[in-house]
Amino acid sequence: MVNTKPSDSPCLTYSEARSRAEQAAKVELSEFALTEPASYLSKLEIEADSCWFFFANEEIELPPIGSGRLIFSAYAVSQSGQCNLVYDFRADMNKMNEYVSLWSLHAQGKKVEAELAFMAFLEKYPVENSDEA
Repeated sequence: MVNTKPSDSPCLTYSEARSRAEQAAKVELSEFALTEPASYLSKLEIEADSCWFFFANEEIELPPIGSGRLIFSAYAVSQSGQCNLVYDFRADMNKMNEYVSLWSLHAQGKKVEAELAFMAFLEKYPVENSDEA
């Protein structure tokens, strides 16, 4: 997803970030949703330094995994306006919180620290099968 916020603009507000994530979720999920939801986002969200994580609405009726749809639907939106489709690890909140922390480093522009944190994350939580990749 592309950052459409000019670099000289102030940081996004929470409302702007949620709106950006809602738009991204709609783009990603609308072709698969069997019914049109009131919102493509869940009420659950996580805030970290310099970014927010928003999650796809669990009530959206989707076809089974393997029919071309995405397995994980979470959206990281940085205060600078970058929106990325990311993994949803809510089944393990410790893992989810560590993942959010490394994205926070990335959103703060701490690329080396973010890369090291991501390598440590993968070491701690190795991908066990293709359903998690």
